[in-house]
Amino acid sequence: VVDHSQGAQPAIAFPINIKELIRPKAVTVRLYVIKATGLAALDGGNSSDPYLCVRLGDTEFSCRDEVVKGTLKPYFGRCFQFETQLPGPTQLQLAVYDWDLVGKDDLIGTTTIDLEDRYFSPEWRALPQRVSGGVGGTGPPQQCWPIETRTLRDHGSFKSRGKVQCWVDVLHKAEARAHAPIDIAMAPPEDFELRVILYRTRKVPIMDARSGTND
Repeated sequence: VVDHSQGAQPAIAFPINIKELIRPKAVTVRLYVIKATGLAALDGGNSSDPYLCVRLGDTEFSCRDEVVKGTLKPYFGRCFQFETQLPGPTQLQLAVYDWDLVGKDDLIGTTTIDLEDRYFSPEWRALPQRVSGGVGGTGPPQQCWPIETRTLRDHGSFKSRGKVQCWVDVLHKAEARAHAPIDIAMAPPEDFELRVILYRTRKVPIMDARSGTND
């Protein structure tokens, strides 16, 4: 909406590139989900068994077999990759569910990311920074968008059901082929041996009053 009441029309650039808007382009969308915090407790004992479910258009990934038991601050460390085109399917939905042994799993909360709103925004395109060796420190340098913290809500409610830490990369096909997804999975557990060496003690209270010593 531009005010022309003051005479000459101001020179205001159109906010998006019309040629890109009308000419679909194949892209690879990668959603990195790091962790969630402050999740709503839906199980007894003030806890939940959270897992992820991600959808873009007709493609859906469900991680019910990767449930994180008994926590309100799970570390997910997952990357979900979608092959799509823009303009095209635009609503990237990230949902966190509570796993139940009996009955239907309960939705903890969800958040939706509008890909077109980002892809056609010059400000968003200027956000990625070159990460040397990727986030994990290995591999060739690549462009990564900033990590963001998004609020999870249930069925349009304004009440927070927790927060999820993630970021979204939208890459051209050539960029996706040149850079494999970044591995943000938690390192597997390793076996260690803990050794404690006690050299001496001092100023220990005397417990044997007769001898004035300790054994």
